Amino acid sequence: MSDSEINQWEKAYFRQQADAAVGRLFRGLLHNLNGIVQAFSMQSELFALTFQQASKLLAEDVSEDDLRQRIARVRTTLESRVKVGEQMREKVQAAQDLLHRARLLPAFTSGGPDSTVADLIRIEVDFRQADMFFKHQVEKEVRLADGLPFIRRLALELHQAISALLANGAEALQSGAGKPRLLIEAKAEGGVLRLSVEDNGPGIPAADLPRIFDPFFTTKPGHDGVGLYLVKKMMAGCGGEVLCASRPGATRFELVLPEENI
Repeated sequence: MSDSEINQWEKAYFRQQADAAVGRLFRGLLHNLNGIVQAFSMQSELFALTFQQASKLLAEDVSEDDLRQRIARVRTTLESRVKVGEQMREKVQAAQDLLHRARLLPAFTSGGPDSTVADLIRIEVDFRQADMFFKHQVEKEVRLADGLPFIRRLALELHQAISALLANGAEALQSGAGKPRLLIEAKAEGGVLRLSVEDNGPGIPAADLPRIFDPFFTTKPGHDGVGLYLVKKMMAGCGGEVLCASRPGATRFELVLPEENI
């Protein structure tokens, strides 16, 4: 394949990945909102049933002692519903946060003063919850330092790179031992952004490490071996780099970018 053909293929693949990235975000958004709607639906039915039962208990003509017992039962039930009401308020806040993040989606193609690297990381981690393994089995720790930069130019590139590293880490965890864990960190020091994803999977064999960024290199059946290659290519085009350190039980990928380029 000639250099010209490779460049054309890369451009086409980047366009396809951009469309796929937006699709993943919307799937994650819908998944999270659907969970909130289901919780509200269930609790609203329970609230309606509670009030119906309370109305029935208090409307019947009974003795004074029996009425006091019924009032006590209604009070106990309503007190339990107070806790549910607090949970529903939390769900309302979660929905508002999701909608706020959805409002930031256009920034993935243009950047803007309302979106920061921290926003982008939170969105990708949250929306990846649509993956059941990632949501229920992977322990996730996110450490975001204060003062992370606003995104002016590289929103889509950063999103694609973070998405690829999270997916790569999650895949590694499926073949590891112990509790799957991902550590996502970001900090900006000395005019340089450092963003890393570390997993506690089995690690990358030392013999494979020099080749992990080569195009079409993969040790995983069914994979095309271009994800890490494209991350490296994107970072180089943005004036940055991607680094990898691995040992048994710990693999860490780190994006390094000058803040002025972001």
